[in-house]
Amino acid sequence: MTTRRAEQWIGATTSAFMGASAQPRVSLQASFYYFFVKQRTVLFALVFSTTCAASPAQSEPCDSPHMNTVQRGQCARMQAAEATTQMQKSYSRAVAAAEALLSNGWKVDFLGDIKETQRRWKTWMEAECGLEGNTTMGSAGAFVTPLCEERMARERAQILDKLAEQLQR
Repeated sequence: MTTRRAEQWIGATTSAFMGASAQPRVSLQASFYYFFVKQRTVLFALVFSTTCAASPAQSEPCDSPHMNTVQRGQCARMQAAEATTQMQKSYSRAVAAAEALLSNGWKVDFLGDIKETQRRWKTWMEAECGLEGNTTMGSAGAFVTPLCEERMARERAQILDKLAEQLQR
């Protein structure tokens, strides 16, 4: 198809959709851009969202050879979220134990220390896991950060559980 025929075809299809009065002059380059660049972006977004929506099986570990990188990243983020939830529960127990001590007449305020160390831990965890993810080359970096967050959240939960146990004695 020659350039002139392509422009005539584009003009005919445009007038069919926009009405006979609208006869915009559409260049072949603009048509190429719309059909191949814009449509490819929409197609990529559709395929990517479909791939991300398919969640990995719960029984399958994140390092399963049957998972692609996107699925591994999604699995790692789910595990990190679970570990963070557990750590937040441990933090709540430690805060409740410190509040109970204060209400029973203890003079030492552990509550402020617990809150400050939690804030500092979160800052350190974000920096540490960000560094691990950024220094990992290739597509593996997408799931190295959540794996680090999971590991550190589980460690922090253990520490907070021990602290709550000691404060309750």
